Amino acid sequence: MCNELKTSVEHAPPKSFFPKEHRVNLITVPSCVLHNENTSSDDEYARNIITVSINNNQESIDQFFSKSLKSFNRNKESTNKIVSTFINADEIQIGAKAFRFDRARFDRVIRKIAYALYYHKYGKSWNRLLAVLTNQIRNADLTNDRFGDMFDEMSSDLNMLPLEGNNPQIFQYSFIEFGGNENDIAIFMIFYEGFPLLIIPDMNSENNSFD
Repeated sequence: MCNELKTSVEHAPPKSFFPKEHRVNLITVPSCVLHNENTSSDDEYARNIITVSINNNQESIDQFFSKSLKSFNRNKESTNKIVSTFINADEIQIGAKAFRFDRARFDRVIRKIAYALYYHKYGKSWNRLLAVLTNQIRNADLTNDRFGDMFDEMSSDLNMLPLEGNNPQIFQYSFIEFGGNENDIAIFMIFYEGFPLLIIPDMNSENNSFD
């Protein structure tokens, strides 16, 4: 992400996403304090949002009850804000609930993971601004946002991609190269076999940022 002093290694995704029994051959990249230690609370926040998804597998449910629920209980003020926004989401699944959360904060973590995966593969920084697409996050009326519509338009092709990852029940990913420029690629990710995201670059940008 930057030219600051390397002080540690960053896991991609963060280690907190992985139950202890699934911490096998995790991807790591060199990192500074700003882009690792100082983002740990954001990492936890994104994990909590992902693990509540009704589309995920049993490992996600287990991780919610063993880690995310404790995190929610520690952060009462933030949790109360989320709970106060609960609405019924029966059109998605009978008995389901939807809630509001900080999308910008969530996307920062996903972009950070994408930058780390890129560095792991290519050995250099990804000099592009990134957009996060998913159909797992909706508008207030539970319809797709424009990124969700874009994701759905490509979903059949995304489902055919060969996936990498040493812990497939927790996280898998695939690089999609196009345009003949190493900066102009996309990354497909899926967490807990049920929460997919597509990260695409702004091809007109020449710098990186997860802010």
